[in-house]
Amino acid sequence: MHRFFIIIILSVFLLPSHAKCETLPVRLHVVAEDDSAESQEIKIIVKNAVIQKARSIIRSAESESEAYSMLISTLDGIRACARNAAAECGFTGEIEVLAAREEFPARLYGNMLMKEGEYPSLIVKIGEGEGKNWWCVIYPDLCYYGEKTKEDEIRFYSKFGYWIQRFLDRWSK
Repeated sequence: MHRFFIIIILSVFLLPSHAKCETLPVRLHVVAEDDSAESQEIKIIVKNAVIQKARSIIRSAESESEAYSMLISTLDGIRACARNAAAECGFTGEIEVLAAREEFPARLYGNMLMKEGEYPSLIVKIGEGEGKNWWCVIYPDLCYYGEKTKEDEIRFYSKFGYWIQRFLDRWSK
């Protein structure tokens, strides 16, 4: 039994790091004009329209870099989609859509941990963009995977626990 714990501890420290991965998932980040209920509602409507548009654009992508290139080459179409969705809600302000690298906190999608860090992103800024934001991974598509409802409990995790679970999953196969 003692050897088993030593193997677990050593494997956590000796597993290769994936931090230097050349391709990174593509994130979507939508920022509301402000924190009013109306602006938050517009943000959700714009977010849903942009997700559908982005999915249709990157449907044939075979890699993260290809998906990101496809999104970059169609920013005008995505902007038009976002503006149309916002206009249907009566919003007449400016909407900015751009591609950039952005910092994101860690997030758990079901059992998959998306590490904190800088990711290639499609950013949709509604109006002044000073309100609450919404973000997800658009490629691979995790935008609705494990989305929380008010009834869901908050789950905390640790990096150490994550690696132990991965080791145990591999060990049990």
